[in-house]
Amino acid sequence: MTKEGISEFGFEQVTHAVIFDDGEEFVEELADLKLRGVVVRRIKIKITRVINIKKDTEYKGLTSNEKYEYIGRGSYWGNPYSMYEDGDDRDEVIRKFKYDFDFEKFPNKDKSEAYKLAGKRLGCYCKPEACHGDVLADFLNSWDDGE
Repeated sequence: MTKEGISEFGFEQVTHAVIFDDGEEFVEELADLKLRGVVVRRIKIKITRVINIKKDTEYKGLTSNEKYEYIGRGSYWGNPYSMYEDGDDRDEVIRKFKYDFDFEKFPNKDKSEAYKLAGKRLGCYCKPEACHGDVLADFLNSWDDGE
């Protein structure tokens, strides 16, 4: 259930809740559920998010740390396909990146390296537009790490 869905559903009907929690989303809702005496099971997970480094200045100028990875041009995870070459639009360059990522066609990238990005902010200049980072985030957020 989404954050909006929780509000529409109404807490008064909830007796038990399971929350997949990365410590950032549903903070107020979790506190409200506990305050109302709802039995809550929290399952800690890592959520990978793509951010715009122009707007989220905390990460501007960084390349990598435990919470962040720059994935723009010139980086290991940068999209080798450009919207400014070959007349491709945004959707097409993302599609090409996804194909190469899914089928491990990149000559200089090892897909297993992507697991190191789990739970990090992936910084690019595209967001809120579609971004090749969404391919990485979707892959990581659907991965069962066994924890």
